[in-house]
Amino acid sequence: MALNKTLLLFFVLFSCSCIPVQGPRNSARSQEASEATPSKSASVPLAPIAPTASMPGPIVAAPAITPTPATLSSPITKTYTKSYLPSKTSITNPERGLYSQTTLSDTTPGKIKTLAGTGLTLMRLLVNLPRVTTLPSSLFNSLENAFLASRQYGIKSILRFRYSVSSSDGDAPLWMIEGHIEDLAPLMQKYADVISTFEAGFIGAWGEWHSSTNDLSNTQDRAAVLHSMLTNFPQDSFIQIRTPMYKKDVLNYLANFPDSETFPRRIGHYNDCFLASDSDYGTYASPVSSWKDFIAKEGATLPVGGETCRVYAPRTNCQTALFEMAMLGWDQLHQDYNLDVINIFKAQGCWNEIKDRLGYQFQLGSMKLVTTALAGDKMELSLSVNSRGFATTFKKRPLLVVLYNETRSYKFSTSIDTRTWFPGKLTSQSTTITIPKEVIPGIYRLGIMLPDPSEELASNSRFSIRFSNEGTWDGNSGINILFDGIEIFEK
Repeated sequence: MALNKTLLLFFVLFSCSCIPVQGPRNSARSQEASEATPSKSASVPLAPIAPTASMPGPIVAAPAITPTPATLSSPITKTYTKSYLPSKTSITNPERGLYSQTTLSDTTPGKIKTLAGTGLTLMRLLVNLPRVTTLPSSLFNSLENAFLASRQYGIKSILRFRYSVSSSDGDAPLWMIEGHIEDLAPLMQKYADVISTFEAGFIGAWGEWHSSTNDLSNTQDRAAVLHSMLTNFPQDSFIQIRTPMYKKDVLNYLANFPDSETFPRRIGHYNDCFLASDSDYGTYASPVSSWKDFIAKEGATLPVGGETCRVYAPRTNCQTALFEMAMLGWDQLHQDYNLDVINIFKAQGCWNEIKDRLGYQFQLGSMKLVTTALAGDKMELSLSVNSRGFATTFKKRPLLVVLYNETRSYKFSTSIDTRTWFPGKLTSQSTTITIPKEVIPGIYRLGIMLPDPSEELASNSRFSIRFSNEGTWDGNSGINILFDGIEIFEK
């Protein structure tokens, strides 16, 4: 019996000596926090957060449970590579795509709201001017109301001023046109943010620079009107001209004028009889191929658009439309005219492709970055972007990298210029940001913003560029979300 008790006591003592001793829970969690692999944001519940001073408006939150700074004290460098899925739906973006046409007299805030509700970001606004010395105040009031509604609902205008509304209607003398341009200039400056482009109107039938009843259908008078628009309207605005021959002639005439070197890159093109004949009803002189080449050399980075006007069997088909829109860099197309032509596009199956590819359409390919950093450190971001549109952006706009979570946001400017993302190309870009020394340690999201360049619209997400990808867009803030789980540590 004594021997049994001795054996039992020995067994108990031996068993106790084999039980592992646990350390403090907090140190174990700290180790887990520093060694964990970044997880995808889809697995973490998100919640809306309040606006901050540096990030106006509501934005989608970082993970609802954020580690405290105490758990983020031992960074381990982690490099992460991610590929992005293309969007399954059509993406709308500012200053590109289909447009609807309206006259100023028929344009109300309600109509602009309706157009925006259909997914349009453009409208062609035709302003019929009276042949009077002094324009009425009612015209300025109507224009201002249209521009204010455009800001509210996310629409920009392709703006054409004209006196003639038919082939037999009269235009105005040159002195009156130049006076009206000067009178309109202050309002054009004030609302430049919602004017996508001007069309070089004023002269002739429909404002298309032909059939003038005041003998203005000549290079000298056309150049005078264009020069008045270039110098009185916003200096960073674009003016679309009816034929490439007009552009060449007026630029030659204006070659010795002050600032003439800036004029070519501000003058784009529009064609209001696309595919209507071998010359598109006089849009191109002979040889037609040379004048198409004239536009093709600059069309990707200048505004190009217009409408169809009739069916012409040899050219009115999907194959020709897609080929020429890609070659000439089309940005805009009138969706309501000519319906016979548009119905052919729909029947032959290219209408949706035309809608998707007009202008720029940027698709994220892949991203690589280091997902851990100390406050004050530099962080490099590498991206590949596929340009799927017929063109690229013709206006320069900022590209910002945004680091944000539930309580803080930081924006970083870059030198990346989307105008170099040429159609049909896969572009690789890298940028380096410096994490602020005063950053609050924690978990952050990383995103990209391409806001409107104007101060008035910069915080309006309706005017921000969206990448054509699945699961990256935050429509409230205008941020394209690249990664959720950046760890910032105290230095």
